[in-house]
Amino acid sequence: MPLLDRTARVLREAISAAATASGWELEPQNAMVEVPRDTSHGDLASTAALSLAGPLKRNPQDVAEELKKALEEAPPPPEIVPLASIEVAAPGFLNFHMKAQWLESGLVEVFSEGPAYGQSDRLADEAILFEFISANPTGPLNVVSARAAAVGDVLAALCEAAGARVEREFYVNDAGRQVWLLGASLEARLRQELGEDAPLPEEGYHGDYLVDMATQLVSEGLPQWWESPDREERVQRLAEWAVERVLIQQRKTLETFGLEFDTWFRESRLHKEGAVEETLE
Repeated sequence: MPLLDRTARVLREAISAAATASGWELEPQNAMVEVPRDTSHGDLASTAALSLAGPLKRNPQDVAEELKKALEEAPPPPEIVPLASIEVAAPGFLNFHMKAQWLESGLVEVFSEGPAYGQSDRLADEAILFEFISANPTGPLNVVSARAAAVGDVLAALCEAAGARVEREFYVNDAGRQVWLLGASLEARLRQELGEDAPLPEEGYHGDYLVDMATQLVSEGLPQWWESPDREERVQRLAEWAVERVLIQQRKTLETFGLEFDTWFRESRLHKEGAVEETLE
């Protein structure tokens, strides 16, 4: 167990024992010990006296003073929690200051455990699915996607370090109006590449990446379905082709970001397997 957690646990036990010695009942969750926001308030702090004051109908600062006295008379083991001093701060906080050896022992622990430092089995029985980024497969990833990638991957890594079985999932929204508009936009770019006057759909995608795709399609030779009189089929085929190219690029971008997903789950699969209708029923 990391130094901070171990110290907080021992202090919680000591505070509970001090309360019991005074004849007070203190619920374990009310013996909270945490790192104060202001470092001048100590290395750790507790609001136990504030939790006790209400039921006891006493001034929380007086309760804190009595807890302090009890803790000084029966302090936690110095080899585990080398307390330098305990102070009471308004309106009833207990602030704990540690000796330098406390930090020194923490550094020794960090270097001795190496990459394993901070890992635990707290979530060993948990299986957690993290679905994040999930940008539409209609164009390149952007800075908002990068932020989601960083936050999602860090949260997943933290849960892995706590022993959870973690899976990272990218949900591919490859169904619906946005995908049809992608196909219609690529159709317009293709016609422009072929010398035709073809305006882009007003709500379509105007990025240069579709110009590159159109150039690629023409250079590789247009597929047979391009000549299909059924425009819906043609746009759908173009959309499917474009989605695959966008996903390849998104994967490459995330690889350079140092992120790999365990699963790329497609929305279209839900529709093909009838899961949407089944759920609605």
